[in-house]
Amino acid sequence: ELVRLLDEVPAKWRSLFELLAATGLRISEAIGLRWSDLVLAGPTPHLQVRRAIVKGATVAPKSRHGARLIPLTPELAATLRAHRPPEAVDDAFVFPGRDGGASDQGSLRRRVLVPAAERAGLTGVGFHTLRHTCASMLIESGLSPVRLQRWMGHHSSAFTLVTYGHLIDDDLGPALDLRKELP
Repeated sequence: ELVRLLDEVPAKWRSLFELLAATGLRISEAIGLRWSDLVLAGPTPHLQVRRAIVKGATVAPKSRHGARLIPLTPELAATLRAHRPPEAVDDAFVFPGRDGGASDQGSLRRRVLVPAAERAGLTGVGFHTLRHTCASMLIESGLSPVRLQRWMGHHSSAFTLVTYGHLIDDDLGPALDLRKELP
């Protein structure tokens, strides 16, 4: 479903949607990103969440845990480097609106997300769906609950488990063989 959705997102906005799905950022955090928040070169590309845009106003992250570093794959870093206009200054928004200011998430939902989801044959898709998808892929990859909590910017791992615990496989896995675990 994610591939179908991304295939339907217009090229102008595809890097935003890839970023949302790969990082689990809240849409308010993604539209608040400035070029100075991204480290796209070097051995450890990443972004730093420092602000969010809520109802057109720049605000601090949701909690002190919301200010965080999130790793980026080299491929996503390259996509974002290619997305940067040559004239963009470090303080410019990564995903600006028409006037160069912050994008409006309501407008993005109406003009980009909803039409792309409809073309992909998907219903009930919102920006938070991409965050949820990221969390489910991180859980599937074996990320610990504490690391997931830090990645998602939650205040506690208990909150993270309540929010995403239903995505964790019910299977307990194999028995613990002490003969193999102990020297």
